[in-house]
Amino acid sequence: MARSGTRTTLEKARYFLDRAVAAEADPRSSRIAYTADLEAAIIYGDATWDHLSAEFSRNPKYDAWKDKQYGALKKQPLFLFMSEGGKRGTPKSSIGLRHYFLHVGGNRLTLTETVQIVIAAYARVSCDAVIIRGQPWYRRSPKILWADAIAPIRAWARDIRQEIAARRPPVSQRGPAIRDEHTYYFDDPAWNSQPAREIVRQYLDLMEQVINRAENDLT
Repeated sequence: MARSGTRTTLEKARYFLDRAVAAEADPRSSRIAYTADLEAAIIYGDATWDHLSAEFSRNPKYDAWKDKQYGALKKQPLFLFMSEGGKRGTPKSSIGLRHYFLHVGGNRLTLTETVQIVIAAYARVSCDAVIIRGQPWYRRSPKILWADAIAPIRAWARDIRQEIAARRPPVSQRGPAIRDEHTYYFDDPAWNSQPAREIVRQYLDLMEQVINRAENDLT
């Protein structure tokens, strides 16, 4: 099984998808940085079918293979959402995204922004223990008598250490951590349950399956 030249087209699509993902993760990035790369990923993903046709059209088995594969793709809602061609009188919302971006223009994405403020809470607990001896002092061992004698000094030293530690709060207490997350979704109600990047990734995976079959059946 030889590598198809069309696989390079798919690699370009994934390259632009990776750029879109990076732009989405950077709150400083502009909207156009995300949308342009995402649209390029869709356009290159759609082009894999045309490039397969150009690559294998002279193969005697191609016509029968193409009819079978394209018929299967037309049953995939995801393929239609991305690649359905526009026809006269077809509502714009029903045109595949690739054709919409190239022939109609406009934006088919909505942005959801989530700002999370993370505050770390800390508590300092001090516990003083009172030991009650069951015997009078003159019946206690020298070791116990010595421990009882220096107990107030130990307690005083412990309090001093805790007081010093309390004056040096952890770095995370100096201010809350703020997470600003941007997530883009397609505006189509049938395709807005997942971020747009994941929908496009699934589409590219679908087109890679077609390339895999072409490499296996036609080379």
